[in-house]
Amino acid sequence: MVAETELYDLLGISPNASQSDIRKAYRKQAISCHPDKNPNDPAASDKFQKISNAYEVLSDETSRESYDNFGTADNSHAGPPMDDFMNSFFFDLNRPPPAPKAKDQVVDFDVTLEDLYNGKSVHFAIEKDVICKLCSGSGGKKGAKPQTCGRCSGKGHVLSSRQLGPGLIAQMPTPCPACEGEGVKIKDKSKYVLRTTLSSISLEFLGVESGMVDGQRIRLQGEGDEVPGAKPASLVFRLRTKKHDTFRVSGYDLAINIKLTLLEALSGFEKIICHHLDGRTVKVSVPQGRVIQPNETLCLRDQGMPLSRGFGDLYVQCEVEMPSGYWMKLQDRNALAKLLPNPDPKNAIQEGEKTENVKYETSSMSNLEISLPVASTSSEGAKSLSKPVTRKLVPVGGAYAAHASRQANGRSFDEDDALIRAENEKRAEEERRNQPEDDGVGEEPESKELLASDPKNYKALDMYAILGLSNLRYKATPDQIRLAHKKKILRHHPDKKAGRGGDANDDSFFKCVAKALEILDNPERRRQFDSIDESIDDKIPDVKFKGDFFAVYGPVFDREARFSDGVHPDQVPRLGGADAPRDQVEEFYNAWYNFNSWRSFEWYDKEVNEGSENRDDKRYTEKKNKSDRAQRKKEDNARVRTLVDNALAADPRMKKFRQEDKAAREAKKNKAKGIVSDPKKAQEEAALKAAQEAAAKEEQAKKDAENKASKATDKKAKEAARKNLSKAKKAIKQIVTDANYFQAPGSTASANVIENQLNELDLIANGLEPEETSELKKTLDATKDNEAKRAAITNAAKKLVEVGKVENGRFQQYI
Repeated sequence: MVAETELYDLLGISPNASQSDIRKAYRKQAISCHPDKNPNDPAASDKFQKISNAYEVLSDETSRESYDNFGTADNSHAGPPMDDFMNSFFFDLNRPPPAPKAKDQVVDFDVTLEDLYNGKSVHFAIEKDVICKLCSGSGGKKGAKPQTCGRCSGKGHVLSSRQLGPGLIAQMPTPCPACEGEGVKIKDKSKYVLRTTLSSISLEFLGVESGMVDGQRIRLQGEGDEVPGAKPASLVFRLRTKKHDTFRVSGYDLAINIKLTLLEALSGFEKIICHHLDGRTVKVSVPQGRVIQPNETLCLRDQGMPLSRGFGDLYVQCEVEMPSGYWMKLQDRNALAKLLPNPDPKNAIQEGEKTENVKYETSSMSNLEISLPVASTSSEGAKSLSKPVTRKLVPVGGAYAAHASRQANGRSFDEDDALIRAENEKRAEEERRNQPEDDGVGEEPESKELLASDPKNYKALDMYAILGLSNLRYKATPDQIRLAHKKKILRHHPDKKAGRGGDANDDSFFKCVAKALEILDNPERRRQFDSIDESIDDKIPDVKFKGDFFAVYGPVFDREARFSDGVHPDQVPRLGGADAPRDQVEEFYNAWYNFNSWRSFEWYDKEVNEGSENRDDKRYTEKKNKSDRAQRKKEDNARVRTLVDNALAADPRMKKFRQEDKAAREAKKNKAKGIVSDPKKAQEEAALKAAQEAAAKEEQAKKDAENKASKATDKKAKEAARKNLSKAKKAIKQIVTDANYFQAPGSTASANVIENQLNELDLIANGLEPEETSELKKTLDATKDNEAKRAAITNAAKKLVEVGKVENGRFQQYI
């Protein structure tokens, strides 16, 4: 029996409802009673707040129990009875300690501004710990009966003395160490069922409501880990907002920067400034005569993030782009002076006033600020300031020299930086040419992608390319690796980079070079990398390959020999040539059918999550890595076996040996039957058969060449048609543009009309065949009447709809 049911009535549930029923009822009520769903109901916000308060009380077992026992809907002001207060102060010896609760799990959940603006629903699966159903968390064998703990008499707690102050000792209840606070003990502990939890997969729903902010927490009550003897933990998601490319956020307000030309700032403008978070475009119109000041901020009301009632604001900071320094030389200054305000007459030159023409030069120190030291307030200090001294400030230094050089040569910052970069590269190239001869290491070009390598993601890097050993790879000796590392260090050390005008703080590639040496200089780590080196092709020839057998299979077996385990790669039998003797060929295939490879796949091992102290996670990861390595090893052994099988089936020497064996058997049979075979005739038949096979191969090669030439011709024709189609599409769009988009004389087409017509022209050109598109262009060129041109385009659109290439209703302008 509960004290009152007001909170249950708000959610529309009974007092004996489960936590799952409470969550479902809250979601249903929150969606139907949200203020955004009921804008015309002034009481919607208060009702929604009451529903939220009811869910907050009933979703927590402790607050729900207090509400059921003592009532009062306003749980924030509800308190325990006076008896409980007094008992808690004087330590009620008969009251057990409060039931423990598992620690809540807090997870950071990344969301975008679009998610916070529009809302988002996510269904996800989580792995959590649940109490073992076999032992119910007791850790005992199945059927084992619990026995009352003799130390605490089944209470689960014992009294312990604690000194609260001088001469004041109190006895307080603490969990019983014998039964660990359970009150019972199980004699038959299971060897396999421990008092731990098991992993379980649970499907959950997370709703990110519109108007939530960064750092806000979403609590799923009772969905965390379960611990024996404690209440289930809650799963708490903490929202983390990703950085947006366009908008900046401050509370519920948004801010963006836009650039305006000087004309737009002086004469007003009408333009689309951004695409909002819900996909719509935001257009701002500033009337003519309204002057926008540099860095002026415009406020667009109700265009920010959503609130419970309304929206925040959108602040638009305007950056006015001034013309270049010599722009006025090309303009009419007098005409411009009539439009702009007159200068201050106080600064005008008066008649008869003595003046002096002074030359000027541009200085980078025009905004120099000089601050005087703060005068001492000590009584022992000077009583008066010294007389001011006039000093001449002269713009000097490297920064001013670079500025003066740019002004004198008329170069921009980018052009000046490019020139300096070219000079540094030229100097570095001369330094490399003047270096002594290396041990076959050489120099390899360094691409921008290579220099931008991330040392944290080192498993995705090409270690040989980092050191400039792409041409040697697994053939590189340890001395060559160390020499290549030394050359890279001398070139990419942060101190060297600073001396060449680079950024000394950018040491990412330097760290990649150090990591490459750490891996390639360690034989075990190098074997791990060589095992998965993606730059070396692992493919094997197909059994139906075309070409010279020895030229195709020889390099493949030489490549695979580097993985030989127990036998040096140089001692692994090679494929040999067409004239190899039979015993050598048989030895080759016997060796490769018993080939042992040291190739391993530890490089692909997944690492345990950083900071994780869960031994189960570590064991699972290690077990999964071991299983994956075994599977990859099995697949690689099967690949080598397939290579040997294909080679054996295609080897012309083995075919010759089989023919010789067959001929020997036939000769033995004929000899037993008394038939004497003519060796000369057999040779002639074999030669004739070989000639026929060669002629057939030659004929097939001619057919293949003709097919290849025909495909090349067809490809060129298709490429020419594609280019002509592109030209025709551009010409048709230009014709429509010259016709003012078929608008009435004296009127201007709106941006919406222009965009729709161009999109429909693309739809027509893509739907027609290339020849039909070219024919449409010729028709439009042949007539000067705009109505006839529009009719021709409309007929083409109707044709596409009739044949079913375009859905009916797609065309709005040409119908």
